[in-house]
Amino acid sequence: MKKVFVLFLFLSIIFSSCSKKQKTFGLFNPKVNVSKVGNGYKLNASVNVRGFVQEENAGKYFANLSYSINLYPSKGYILNNVDSGQIKKEKDSILTNILINATADLDSTFKAGKYKLLFIVNDNLSQKQIELKTYFVLNK
Repeated sequence: MKKVFVLFLFLSIIFSSCSKKQKTFGLFNPKVNVSKVGNGYKLNASVNVRGFVQEENAGKYFANLSYSINLYPSKGYILNNVDSGQIKKEKDSILTNILINATADLDSTFKAGKYKLLFIVNDNLSQKQIELKTYFVLNK
């Protein structure tokens, strides 16, 4: 009986270590670049998404994400949805991550200082939402 239990325990450990692990839904590697354009600025921001749900159909994998970007100027108020959109991806193999690129025009009323940018991403297949904040400095 003891040998059967040890064998069962051993096989359980083997099978659990070989199973695919679902990555946690998350955002990583945020980047923000601001460049001077005329009297204002052009904000370019990006973030990678992983761990989203994928549907498989006929050997193709589908993902469906939506996003919005909020900007918190140094004055303390919030600019909601400076950029937003939906990303639908299809691939012949499992998608490991999706890059989200966002842009916004900032006019001359934006002053030099530290700003917070909030990425909000929804996985439309799992109905999960994740957020990531990052900071950037606007220099005149």
